[in-house]
Amino acid sequence: MRTYPLLLVAATTLSAYADTSSTRSSSTLERPALSHQHAPHRILRDGSALDILKTSGNFISEKVSEGTLTKLTDGLSAKPAEALLSPSIFEKYKKFLPPKKSDGAVVDLLNNKIFISFVNSVRKNEKITKPEKFIAKFLAERYSDDAFLAMLKTTPEHSAKQNELATRLQDEWIQLTVEKAGPPTDDAIKNVLKLLILDNNLLSSTRFKAYVEFLERKGTSRPDLFDHRLMIKLVFRYNRDYAALSEMLQKSTEVEATRDLATRIRKEFVELYRTLGLTPSDLFDFLYLSKDIDGTVLNNPFFNLWAKSVRKQPEVNGKPTEQYAEMAKILVEKFGKKTLKQMLKVNPKDNETKEIAEGLRSELGMLSTFEKLYKRISGS
Repeated sequence: MRTYPLLLVAATTLSAYADTSSTRSSSTLERPALSHQHAPHRILRDGSALDILKTSGNFISEKVSEGTLTKLTDGLSAKPAEALLSPSIFEKYKKFLPPKKSDGAVVDLLNNKIFISFVNSVRKNEKITKPEKFIAKFLAERYSDDAFLAMLKTTPEHSAKQNELATRLQDEWIQLTVEKAGPPTDDAIKNVLKLLILDNNLLSSTRFKAYVEFLERKGTSRPDLFDHRLMIKLVFRYNRDYAALSEMLQKSTEVEATRDLATRIRKEFVELYRTLGLTPSDLFDFLYLSKDIDGTVLNNPFFNLWAKSVRKQPEVNGKPTEQYAEMAKILVEKFGKKTLKQMLKVNPKDNETKEIAEGLRSELGMLSTFEKLYKRISGS
C-alpha cells in the first residue's frame, strides 16, 4: 500500500509528459508508436512508403505497408480453410478497400496499390487454397454486382497482368452467382452476357455455359423459343459484327461438343436474317457456304437451309420472285460460272438437293443462251 503514492506520481508525470509532447514543434523527433496503434508511416523494406489514393476521398487517409496486410492473412493460418470466408474475416479487411459509394463513381481497383498488395497477401497465405475466389467473395460481400464489375473492368489501358487478374476475379464472380439458389435476376443475366469473351469457340466456355444455365433457370413461357432468344442475345453481344459471330459459330460447328448448339443457333439466324437487314448474299457468307464439301457447295449441310430461305423471298410487284434466278446470281458471284457448273454436275445424295440443283442448272442454261444471243446482236 505504501507504493500507491509513488504509482500515482508516476502516472501524473507520464500524463504531463504526454501533454507537453503533443505541443512540440514538427522538428522534434516523434515518439515511437505503441504496438497496438497504427504507425503514421509504414516503411517497406526498400525504404519507400506504400500510399493509398487519398485525395478524392475514395480511400482511407493512411499509409499501410504490404507487411501489415501479410500479417492479417498470416494471422488466419490457424483457422480452418472453410472459416476463411466467414463474415468476421471480411470485417478485418474492409478498411483496406474504398467505401461504398452512392454517387455511382467508379474506382479502378486494378491500379490501386493497396488492393494489389491485398491480393498478393491473400495469394501468399497457404491456408487460402482458392485466393481468387476468396477475393471475389470478399468484394461481392461489399459491393453491388455493377460496382464489382465496373471496378474490375478489363481495358487496353491496363497491363496484361492486370487484365488477367480482372478476368480471373470475373470468372469467380460468375461462379458465385451460379452457386446462388433460385432463378437469377435479369441484371445478373445481363452482366454475364457482357462478360462473354468473344473467342473462337465461345459456346464451349464456362462463361457461356453459365449464361445458358441462367436463361434456363430463369425460364420462359415459350421453351421452344429458347434458341431464338439465345441467337438474338449473341447478335447484340457481338455488336452486330456478323462476320465475327459467323466465324465463331463455324469454329463451334467443327467441334463435336458444341456442334449441335451452333447448328441450332445458325438455323435461328436463317429465320431472322431479313429482319436484321441482311441479304441472301450476306446469309451465304454467314453460313460459310463458300466452304465446299467434296468439291461442291451442294454437300454443305447448310446449303439447303440457305436455298429454302432464298426461295421464300417476298413477292415483287405482285408476282412471286423467280425461285432460282436470285440463287444462281449469287452463286455465280461467289464461285464464278465455270466453277459453279462443275459443282452442279455432282449428283446430290438427297431428293431435295437434287431438285435445287436441277433448277439451278436450268437457270444457268437460260443465262448462257441469253449471253450468246446478246453477243450475237451486239457483235462482240
